[in-house]
Amino acid sequence: MLLVLDPQISYEGIKTEYADDLMLSDHLEQSKSMLFDYFNENYANIILVPSSSPSTSIQSPPTTAGSPQKSFTA
Repeated sequence: MLLVLDPQISYEGIKTEYADDLMLSDHLEQSKSMLFDYFNENYANIILVPSSSPSTSIQSPPTTAGSPQKSFTA
């Protein structure tokens, strides 16, 4: 069974809902901190390198008599 969070649930909403329960409130803050740590360790320092451009060159279309050359690659 796959559990999916409701996209309508927000951190602030859960925090308000857990305000009267110290254990749940602490767990929420601890989970948030762990999530931030995980993100920083696994994603924040990754430098995305753009893929190299294709080795094939773009050739200009041939011109026909009476028709100017057009470029659609701009």
